[in-house]
Amino acid sequence: MATKPKPGIVVATLVLLILIAAYHLVMGTFSLFGAVVGDPEQAAELLGEEPPPEWSIYLGALSMLVVGAAAVVLAVLVGKSSPSARTAVIGVNTVAAAALLVMMVTTPAFALDAIISAVFLLVTAGLMFSSGAKQHFAASPAGY
Repeated sequence: MATKPKPGIVVATLVLLILIAAYHLVMGTFSLFGAVVGDPEQAAELLGEEPPPEWSIYLGALSMLVVGAAAVVLAVLVGKSSPSARTAVIGVNTVAAAALLVMMVTTPAFALDAIISAVFLLVTAGLMFSSGAKQHFAASPAGY
């Protein structure tokens, strides 16, 4: 059973999704670990800042873990060339980027990393609008 080769744009999307997943899962795990074990007052004192509220640290860690898990699922869909992968990548990454930017404005625990994450999420979603990705993820005719 021969599979059709993936265009470079699809491979680039897959690589970005893997990087997004790795970054968010690692940072979310460390943030959660730091919130549970660490001392936010001591960390804020070292940095010379006000400590953020504890709920915002947990919210940040949870949102990073959710985005990381979603990126893993999307990477599997893209890797398998599922016809629904293109729509899923566009929808999930756009919503995740918007949510991260909103949380950056409304909670004190998000900073520059939310902007960088949102840029990577939107670039990945934007790659799915290319003609190569549209053709690759188009539903194949019955019996093919």
